Amino acid sequence: MLFAASLLCLVLSGALHAEAPPAVLEKTPLAKWIRRGKDRKFALRRLKARARILTPQTLARMKKIAAGYLGKEYDLHFAWDDERLYCSELVWKIYQRGAGLEVGKLQKPGDFDLNDKLVKSQLREQHGSRVPLNENVISPAAMLSSERLFEPAF
Repeated sequence: MLFAASLLCLVLSGALHAEAPPAVLEKTPLAKWIRRGKDRKFALRRLKARARILTPQTLARMKKIAAGYLGKEYDLHFAWDDERLYCSELVWKIYQRGAGLEVGKLQKPGDFDLNDKLVKSQLREQHGSRVPLNENVISPAAMLSSERLFEPAF
């Protein structure tokens, strides 16, 4: 299954919201975020050992970091900086900077199958002929398969 977006759910004032990027980074109710997705499908992962790791202090730090990204533009070029951010980069950096965890393995564009027609088309559209092959990237797939996460049973 291919996932094209990532989000981080935080409980804020008793309501579940998602930090996820449309044109700019904003708080989005989870139900609205799900409606945006193809066929309203989504995958859920939870952090292992979250009771030990996500202390009130850590959660407060993560929320503060997330709040600092609000209003930033979505990064269509997938640059690994903080000027603009893309969906998986946002979530990865909140976990890394707020909890000291790397959720998903960072990769380089050269690690992906760059011969795929869709990938070629998107890279050409985003970068022209100068694809930054040595820049860090984090993909939704890398995050979903992270050993730090598990799929909860319902």
